[in-house]
Amino acid sequence: LLFFAPSLPLTNRQTAAMMSTSYLFYVEKIQPNSDCRVLSIKYLIPTEYLRPDITALGISVCVPRGLKNPLCFSLHSRFAAIREQASVARFRLSAMAGLANDHAARVESGSIFPSIETVERYAAALGVSPGWLAYGYEGNEPFRERYPRPIFEPADPTPDDKHRVFRALHEGFPTRLQQARERSGLSMRTLSTAAGVSVQAWSNAEAGKVVPRVDTAERMAVALGVAPSWLGFGEGLAPN
Repeated sequence: LLFFAPSLPLTNRQTAAMMSTSYLFYVEKIQPNSDCRVLSIKYLIPTEYLRPDITALGISVCVPRGLKNPLCFSLHSRFAAIREQASVARFRLSAMAGLANDHAARVESGSIFPSIETVERYAAALGVSPGWLAYGYEGNEPFRERYPRPIFEPADPTPDDKHRVFRALHEGFPTRLQQARERSGLSMRTLSTAAGVSVQAWSNAEAGKVVPRVDTAERMAVALGVAPSWLGFGEGLAPN
């Protein structure tokens, strides 16, 4: 049996090491009226779930607690919020973007990831920046696993007529992708492996033969260490 007593303080390093270890323990129960947590060989559970009581141990809340979701995962919530703010029906929005009637509903439900071209068409129809719609405000900077949360969350943008023009910003994606790859000094194979795409898919994207989806473009941006909004649409911080 193993015992973790709340009276034994752990350092942040020890806690992070305990959370990230690949060993497996087994949980039986927490003894009532006891300060000890009893672990035995009854139920299989990864040790990443055996987290100590942060409050009782006095450990900093800055300890990493898992992997950060890609920024494009919240595209559907931004899409729904700005569509409702603009008072546009889903089928009407699809028609404004030149797409099938049910396409906006599928994007809003999170069932599909659209291409960066499609996102730009929706952004023009809604009057917002395509970089914000695809990746939010964090998309203007290179991806960071631990992004400092601001004191006040930035408010969602309001529809603006200056954004209601389709400028085909996505067409500069192949050039920006090639420039960022050459600047990194890494091979296409190394970067494609880091991004989780095939070398052929990366090559096709650089050649402009395909328009990547927002999730694929974000993975490429993370592998290159550049801002997703800049890579996809030329917005945000450019590499320096």
